[in-house]
Amino acid sequence: MPEQKYDLEKDLHNDAHIKRLMEDDTFAKEVYSALCNMRWVKVLPTSPDGLVQALIDSEEERIWSCSWRSAGRIVADLRKMYLIKCDKEVEGYVDWYCIGNEGHVTPRIEHEFRQLGWESLPWENYICV
Repeated sequence: MPEQKYDLEKDLHNDAHIKRLMEDDTFAKEVYSALCNMRWVKVLPTSPDGLVQALIDSEEERIWSCSWRSAGRIVADLRKMYLIKCDKEVEGYVDWYCIGNEGHVTPRIEHEFRQLGWESLPWENYICV
């Protein structure tokens, strides 16, 4: 399978600010909830390069989503180094799987993900043609 060009998981892992926020259990729960039952679309900059890229890449190519299980794994992975540093037990995906509120995006998550260049795209906005 080819590597995904626009990858929210990779962006989360590469952002030091997000990693610090993931130390907070409430924030981590909000991230899990926002990753479940939600599609995220990469917003390209309005610079000339971004506009050219938007012409090359369709919105469909810029959409990212994951399963609930993958959402739990992503959250656990993002918290792993913090938990090791604090000498706490490392979590797995099952610690986050089905914790509730799946598909809900809080204003805080919407803001933080927007800073990474991602906007939520709820499934009810999906039209099959």
